[in-house]
Amino acid sequence: MIRTGSLHTVLGSIVAATLATGCGGSTEGSTGTAGAGGVATGGSGGATGGSGGATGGMGGVTPTTMVCEGEQPRLTDGLNATKFVDYLALNRMEFDPDPVLLEESGSACVMSGDPTACLAEVGAARPDCRLEPPPANCSEWGIALTGGSPYYHYFVTTEGATVDDLSTVQAVKEFLGTIDTPNEAALILWMADRAVKCGDILQGQDGYYAEGRWMISDCPFTYQKLRVRVSPDGSIDSWPLAEPEETGGCAGRRPDGLERGRHDRSAGALARYFAELCHLEGAAVVAFVLLERELREHRAPEELVARAARAARDEVRHAAATGQLARRFGGELSPVTVKLRPTRSLFDVALENAVEGCVRETYGALAAHWQARVASDEAARRAWSEISREETEHAELSRDIDAWLQPQLSAEQRAQIARARQDAMTTLRRELSRPVDADVARVAGVPTPAQAHALLDGLEQTAWAA
Repeated sequence: MIRTGSLHTVLGSIVAATLATGCGGSTEGSTGTAGAGGVATGGSGGATGGSGGATGGMGGVTPTTMVCEGEQPRLTDGLNATKFVDYLALNRMEFDPDPVLLEESGSACVMSGDPTACLAEVGAARPDCRLEPPPANCSEWGIALTGGSPYYHYFVTTEGATVDDLSTVQAVKEFLGTIDTPNEAALILWMADRAVKCGDILQGQDGYYAEGRWMISDCPFTYQKLRVRVSPDGSIDSWPLAEPEETGGCAGRRPDGLERGRHDRSAGALARYFAELCHLEGAAVVAFVLLERELREHRAPEELVARAARAARDEVRHAAATGQLARRFGGELSPVTVKLRPTRSLFDVALENAVEGCVRETYGALAAHWQARVASDEAARRAWSEISREETEHAELSRDIDAWLQPQLSAEQRAQIARARQDAMTTLRRELSRPVDADVARVAGVPTPAQAHALLDGLEQTAWAA
């Protein structure tokens, strides 16, 4: 079996051989540039018109006036809540113990008899589940989240001396009550991965409408133009306005139950790429935490359990590194949503490990080796250099887990896993056939279809054949 040291050598040799064939050359032209970070300045505008007649049509809609900051709807203003609060803040928790304040309205603790103590309580307010993977009895996950994630969004409110947090979608909906303002509709859409800009919301007799192009799948990254309606009770209906558009493959270990991320389609190609990549790295944190838990429950060798735990810590660093790159290019990071499930059977663990680990994670390690060599951005090359080493260790862990699991499976189960592994290789090759943005290929070093196919050929002749 190929060990980690030699797997590093094998992957490096594949990259060198691919570069030697001339597949590594420069890219020409550009289909997009990186977006500028932050909130745009300037006023907000109202949308006019609308379509009608078809299913999900917007006949009889009228423009709305929203409370905005630049092009973005305010998520803490323009609300007609069920109760008055002095202060409303939207926070995001990342890798540091302190939250990041995204937006606020009102004055915290303005009516409190002890403002100092009240403000301290505001600063200490957190969701029940913070950065660590949630325990089985955890009830609050952060807005729009249902599983362990490196990121959490939540609201903090003050009402006199009372400090409270709104950390679940249900809690926010109860706070809003009937959805009867366009900013409330924008907030409901934002929590459902359907962020809109000012002017996108139109009012109809049965709710608020918007149209946009949003991500509907993380792997491969798939977008679709949709028409959506937010009903007064906060429910969302949607109708497709175009065929789904698949934009590329994805690599790395994804947990069972992973849901699509929230990504800003108005950002530049580099911003979107690094934001999407950061989302997958965050998903890998959860994947390895769950893998460690399942390995322990199935009495796997302690060495494999410890390596899975170490891999989770590695993925936290990978998410942080790619998140920094995303923000640098103007990207907005997305929370990771994972629906937690009971401990799976050995066969189910083996099946996921074969596809997500032995195939996608191994290609992800190879792609990181490639990007560490060819990315034009120095910070990206440094990130890939570190990531490639640790992802290679993760790929080797997948192979060792497979070796431990195989003798415990039936002949039929082993055959099923072999077919699934082959199907995953075929699917990955098809995903990597899609065009790559020229800036993403040049700056981030993402392989073009020709380069990716050459790298896959090398894997099939070496690591996947071993």
